[in-house]
Amino acid sequence: MLEIIGTFILIYIIFRVVTGLIIPWLLKRQLNKYKKKYYERNQGGRKYSGKQRNKDVNISIKTKDKKRFDSDNIGEYIDFEEIEDNNKNNK
Repeated sequence: MLEIIGTFILIYIIFRVVTGLIIPWLLKRQLNKYKKKYYERNQGGRKYSGKQRNKDVNISIKTKDKKRFDSDNIGEYIDFEEIEDNNKNNK
């Protein structure tokens, strides 16, 4: 009877070690493989190094009118307060 209880305890301990240490390590390793394959496929075949390259980005805006937007000619900001009409409230 003691051998059966000892066997169950040993199996339980082994199970806890496997699920607590080995399985997360295997999952992390597999995810890193998938990540590496993903970056190789989706970034022009370049090897995944874990670092991003610094690239210059040029943005050009094309408009139909060929006029540039000038923020100085927008106008003036006017702050206002809402005033209640006393005549409507007295009726």
